[in-house]
Amino acid sequence: MSNRSLIERAAKKFKETLEIVYKKDIWDKKYVGTSLLANLNNLEQVELEQIAFVLGIYVDLDISKPELLDLLSEKLPIYVPLYLKNSDKQAFYLIQRLLNNNGMIRYYEKDRNLVLGLRYTGIFFPVIKDENKYIVMPEEILGSLKLHIDDSFEDLINQNQLVVDYLYGLLNLYGIIGYEHFIKSVRRDIEHLENEDQWYYLGLIKFQERVNPHFDSQNNKLYLFKIVHNDLSSLQDYYRSYNLRFKQLTKEEILKLGRQTSTETQTFTKLKTLFMEYFAIKDNDEGITEVLSALTEKMKVGYTFIECISLINQYFIFSRKDQTGAIAFLNKLLTIYFDTPMYALKGYTLAEAQKIANVYVPQINVSNYLDKLRYK
Repeated sequence: MSNRSLIERAAKKFKETLEIVYKKDIWDKKYVGTSLLANLNNLEQVELEQIAFVLGIYVDLDISKPELLDLLSEKLPIYVPLYLKNSDKQAFYLIQRLLNNNGMIRYYEKDRNLVLGLRYTGIFFPVIKDENKYIVMPEEILGSLKLHIDDSFEDLINQNQLVVDYLYGLLNLYGIIGYEHFIKSVRRDIEHLENEDQWYYLGLIKFQERVNPHFDSQNNKLYLFKIVHNDLSSLQDYYRSYNLRFKQLTKEEILKLGRQTSTETQTFTKLKTLFMEYFAIKDNDEGITEVLSALTEKMKVGYTFIECISLINQYFIFSRKDQTGAIAFLNKLLTIYFDTPMYALKGYTLAEAQKIANVYVPQINVSNYLDKLRYK
């Protein structure tokens, strides 16, 4: 069989694997015990092949399930520590919690995305014991990580987090970037990115080729599909729902998008003033700084418009008799969410943001959101 035929066969099989794996809800799969082999045996062969592919473990196209089980049981404890270096801080903290508690921690809803993301990529198996609601790490993986994790991991995780922060800023506004600009910008701050393709293999991005091709060679643009640690299984979730815009960003724009990490800036002061003007809040109103800080932080990490409403509900109560006032409030929130301040949150001054052409503000009927407000 020719090399071309082998490649075509492998590509076809991988495509079929993706289609099967991503159509399944592995969250509800039943797991058994803390044995790595037992958990692997509970997966279908296509899922095992996907794990091997993601971790870069070579397997023969005609390998049997028993042979694949033996191979992964041997390789996973070795590959997992290496792959974990490509995680972000949230995933790393989840691992530390498991290690500090001998491989078992209580499951909370906030852990769901991390567990799903790590499980999808085959990094390891933080499994849910369905009847007891615990996250359990297989004994073989636990022992391997205890031997290999040291202080050097922290430095690598911090570097990865910088890339994640860049991607958040880009996804929040556009969802599409200039490939060369992105590589050059990130490489200015991350020395270990030695070539233009290396970041693709770091594990920070999971491309879902079944949705769209990950690279458009005609336009030299890169589509960002899925940040692993937040399980972006739905593109809409982190494309800000309405605010996806196709635009080639410059290097300077990317750097600005990624560097706004604190609210203690002149930009924040101007935004606070604008927020107060919109909502007619006095400067000495109790909690205004807390409200705005909370809102802006959530906007920066990709909260949707309705999620911002939920956050505001923690601080404001509306009157059912004043529907006009409620609509006015939602319109003001919409302006803050989609207009110039959104750019200020990412590092632009207000003057710079006002010069940006074609700021995209979607047509949203705020009346549809009236029932989402909190009333007295």
